[in-house]
Amino acid sequence: MEVLPEDMDYAVRSHAYACIGLTFEWLQGELDYTPDQFARLQYRFMPDRLKEAYGIEGDF
Repeated sequence: MEVLPEDMDYAVRSHAYACIGLTFEWLQGELDYTPDQFARLQYRFMPDRLKEAYGIEGDF
């Protein structure tokens, strides 16, 4: 298994933990977003390095 560079590993972990926490809050009704709004915000704030790794370009 390939080991990620330290900065990429940190970016992946930070984004993952943030997404999990925010998704939990959203499911509990603590965040007032529609599913579309929530998905767009998650994409918008995804680190560019992760978008590059996934081969994602442009706006959601």
